[in-house]
Amino acid sequence: MKRRLSKIAILLGIILIVFTFLWRFLIVERLMLFPQGFQFRTESESEVVWYIDPATSSPLPPGAEIRSSILVTKELRSIDDQYDSNTALVEERTIYQGFATGEAISISVYALDRHSMKNISDDRAFDWDPSNVVDRGGSYYPAFPRGPSKNQSYPIWKSEIGEPVEVVYLNDHEEEGIKLVNFIWKIYPEDNKKIDPNMLKDFGVSEAISWQQMKSALIGMGIDLDVIIGEVIGLMNQEEQAKLAQLLAKPIPVNYYWSGSSETLVEPKLGIPIKFQNNTETLSMEVDATPFISLVGILMRHAANPRIGEGLAKMMELGSTMKERQKIFDLHINTSEESVREALDWVKKLLPKVDIATTYLPWFFILAGIALLFGGIVSFKKGRES
Repeated sequence: MKRRLSKIAILLGIILIVFTFLWRFLIVERLMLFPQGFQFRTESESEVVWYIDPATSSPLPPGAEIRSSILVTKELRSIDDQYDSNTALVEERTIYQGFATGEAISISVYALDRHSMKNISDDRAFDWDPSNVVDRGGSYYPAFPRGPSKNQSYPIWKSEIGEPVEVVYLNDHEEEGIKLVNFIWKIYPEDNKKIDPNMLKDFGVSEAISWQQMKSALIGMGIDLDVIIGEVIGLMNQEEQAKLAQLLAKPIPVNYYWSGSSETLVEPKLGIPIKFQNNTETLSMEVDATPFISLVGILMRHAANPRIGEGLAKMMELGSTMKERQKIFDLHINTSEESVREALDWVKKLLPKVDIATTYLPWFFILAGIALLFGGIVSFKKGRES
């Protein structure tokens, strides 16, 4: 009888040890799902620094930048009626209040694998506008990876450029007794990351500059383009007049670029972002100088006119520097302390459940299994000896 009980104890011990590994690496992963009924709101006390006048699009001289405080609110909510057992749909609404161009609102919808927290390819996922469907497959956000490695980088979706950026481990951090991991991403200006054109609408920025806007900017530099054209239009032949009219009928194309860096404090067991800090993001523009240079070329044929010589000389100088990238604004976003506390309170409610599933139960199973296994072996040996 004792030998039989010993064999049962050994078998149960082996089963519990094997079950521990199955529980920790398979079952728990299936049980830890991105939740339904999810609502989360953060506020960031932020600042925007304008390097061009948002009212006129004219560059501001150094030291005359326009600085203003803005409130950035992020609202995340699960779209529960679009969930299934494997896929979660999450809406993110970002509201910029106090922006110089007025209130700016952006809306994105994310399709997440509920188990891995990664984005998946799904035609319901979009940035800025439902018609702007994006494929974020394989990237993270709004959730971060659970149990991240300090030696690995992770792709985090960046809607401003319509592609992921790599985040890397920076350091460990602690807030209110909760251990956090600090990630950082960087986009350098020389990376030439063009922004998603759909973003321009939210920030009141157009994809091109009208000639009227260009004329206003030139006035600020002491160049009256209407006066210059008025002086020479009567001297132009029909071909020159046609070329001039064709040039002025089309807006001047502009390319926009996004750069900057930001740190994100993440609770690693849940993959929940807690705080954005040391954030500086920059919108820059590069004007296509070709139409302007072509205009100067037409006008230069009549440069002998003393009334326009000085203005044309300034225009030539401007044409040579126009291709240089110009900052539009810097955006500094740092999560408010109140929002950090709310996020930490939420995490504190969830962590005990996670610890039970990922730590306490596995330890119980493995220790019970080892005790049964060795107890059964010892009992079995004693039974044979007797």
